[in-house]
Amino acid sequence: MSIPAFNKLVNPLVVFMEKVYAAAGCRKKSIVRRVLLKDVGWFDVEIAGLLHCKDALENALTLTHPDPEKTMTPVEPIVTPVRVKPATIKDIKAIRGVNFEKLKKVLDKMHKKVAEARNLARKNGRTKAAKRGCEMAQFAFGDFVFYADVWAHRRSKLPVKWCGPARVVDTSSNLIIVVENLLTGERREAHASRLKFFADAKLGITEVLLAQVAHNSEGPVVEELLKARYNNPAKMHELLAKWRGLTEEENSWEPAQKLIEDVPAVVNQFFLPTTKTFRR
Repeated sequence: MSIPAFNKLVNPLVVFMEKVYAAAGCRKKSIVRRVLLKDVGWFDVEIAGLLHCKDALENALTLTHPDPEKTMTPVEPIVTPVRVKPATIKDIKAIRGVNFEKLKKVLDKMHKKVAEARNLARKNGRTKAAKRGCEMAQFAFGDFVFYADVWAHRRSKLPVKWCGPARVVDTSSNLIIVVENLLTGERREAHASRLKFFADAKLGITEVLLAQVAHNSEGPVVEELLKARYNNPAKMHELLAKWRGLTEEENSWEPAQKLIEDVPAVVNQFFLPTTKTFRR
């Protein structure tokens, strides 16, 4: 049943019941029954049917009342600020189609702005990457390169020493190059950004080149070791090194492990007298 048909059927009953309630002065069933019997002249069967219909309508639906402390039922009149107009399915579909067209235009406009913003951000990103980036040298097998060796020094800045030349013998990826030491044959991986181009494969290995490799591979020259200590904050053993060609004021405490790797002979010479003393 449509809403207009329902209202047409129920509204006369609602108007009639409002008059009965006004005559009874309340909505109590016993008093309403007495008014219907005495004043209206209804029979008990008619009154029972009326009350049954009223109870059924009250239990069928509960509506929201303007007053939050009250509720409304279909048997009570509903007052709306705007007159309700009946509409067919065709009218509803037409209105829905118009709303969908408006929504489509708004969404298309929003998607267009999002796409423009994304393209602009991508363009700016490429521009920044091109400015701050650098072109990696393209190395080929057999090329001679210098590789960077970071000297693990105690000072705040790590000095970088370029060693080599070494020869490119393999690649692990586009940016990871495997280089070979010309003297020892030792191989190591190095990032392309840590390599410098020395010469192509046509250079050839000569005695002069090997001498240059030996010279560049020399580490820091330690003249002698003076003292040993344990650094509690750094949790490591350190040795006081005297550097060849430098003054005593430039002596520095260096990690013992690093000195063992760089100058094992000097470290052995420093600890040899102590070992002999213990043996005695």
